[in-house]
Amino acid sequence: MFGLGKKKKEDVYAAVTGVLIPLTEVSDPVLAQKMMGDGFAIKPKNGEIYAPVDGNITMIFPTKHAISIKTVQGLEVLVHMGFDTVEMDGRPFDVRISRNQKVKAGDLLANMNLKLVADSDHDTTIAVVYTNMALLKSFPEISAKNVTAKEMIGELNYK
Repeated sequence: MFGLGKKKKEDVYAAVTGVLIPLTEVSDPVLAQKMMGDGFAIKPKNGEIYAPVDGNITMIFPTKHAISIKTVQGLEVLVHMGFDTVEMDGRPFDVRISRNQKVKAGDLLANMNLKLVADSDHDTTIAVVYTNMALLKSFPEISAKNVTAKEMIGELNYK
């Protein structure tokens, strides 16, 4: 039937207000080398973290530093808050969603205490990673610029 197939395109939005940077510029070598997938990162100016896409919350890591969202198309999108913050055992994070919850792009996922993270000598950068890249034909090319949370940064094109 017409209209019941999966979407071929989807907008992706900034997860936080700050400076948008290519994933290759983050301090975490696993993410910078795209071992988990491609995407983008934002050096945050505040700690309000929003969903970059529509989908279903499939995982909230026990240490609250990462949240996984699965889109209707099956794309897994990892929102990773700070680097080496797993060592902080969830202290800087106030997660506002729950597993299996449906979210829309722009819904508040979590608040991250940037001062607590920075004072603990951890990087506050937020990474958004498309972990199953085989589903994508193309995704936004990223260059450094200021962005506002919930601002569209580009389009995901599915195969």
